[in-house]
Amino acid sequence: MTKKAKKKETNLRKFLKKLVGFSFIVIGVLFYVALFSYHQNDLSFNMAKDGSAQNLLGTFGASVADVSAGLGLALPLFVLGFFVWGYKLLRYGELMFFKTRLFAFLFGTLSFAPLLNLVFKNNLNIRGYPVAGSIGKTILERFNTLLSNTPLDQYRKWVVLAVLSFVFLMSFNFVMGLTFKRWYLIF
Repeated sequence: MTKKAKKKETNLRKFLKKLVGFSFIVIGVLFYVALFSYHQNDLSFNMAKDGSAQNLLGTFGASVADVSAGLGLALPLFVLGFFVWGYKLLRYGELMFFKTRLFAFLFGTLSFAPLLNLVFKNNLNIRGYPVAGSIGKTILERFNTLLSNTPLDQYRKWVVLAVLSFVFLMSFNFVMGLTFKRWYLIF
């Protein structure tokens, strides 16, 4: 392969990385637009009704916001990672450990949802959007079933709180690319 062909290939790779980075940022923005225009009576997966959706992104946006409502504020918090990923691809042209970060995104979201449910008891809503969603409630019930009739039964709430907090913090740090040194510098 000639030098010219290699340079053309590298330019194409750089362009594709920047395109993927820009796409991450656009997906994050669209998610938040769908979320902030959430209306609990919109036509979506969980709601069948006549008429159009009030969501700014239409029925698709209403469905995205409705699914994320099942996870409460866990998913909107972790979607911030899309902005970080997009920025890193645009600025540096690489995103290290992407598959692991994606796994941490899923695992962290699914650990933060029951943590929110444990703290807020699924009663708190912001403009009809639940802080702790129904999926978090289901996961928390499974944790409680797992720990019942064990020596930890009397401390079950505190054990679950400690485990979920640890998993959430480690996952969030990894998704965002934060280290303990950066946290120290922030605070």
